[in-house]
Amino acid sequence: MSPIAEGWSQVFQFATVDERFAVRQTEIRKVGQDIIEDTIRQAQQRGHGQELDPAIAAGALAAMIEHFCFISLGQVVGDLAVDEKKAVQTIATIWHRTLYGALPPDDDVSETIVRPTAQS
Repeated sequence: MSPIAEGWSQVFQFATVDERFAVRQTEIRKVGQDIIEDTIRQAQQRGHGQELDPAIAAGALAAMIEHFCFISLGQVVGDLAVDEKKAVQTIATIWHRTLYGALPPDDDVSETIVRPTAQS
């Protein structure tokens, strides 16, 4: 397991028994969820994903990504060794299809996801 994944795994475990870790874990999650929510709102401003509630969709995508990383980053899942580049491409594809319904012509969604704007 990578040092980052191992550290996050430890925070996750400590958060179940120590309020300080639970608060910190929630703060870290909120940053990621806010970024995802911002990208969904930007996509909606462009006419995509109108049926999505940005906060709920962001929470669902963030939870999916977090849990996937927690259980598989740097580990072997069944007979499948999780390749980080393939994992990023797969998650980006799921995210893109959720918002836009189809892949872009070049199929490289990792570079087409709307980037969050700077917060004022």
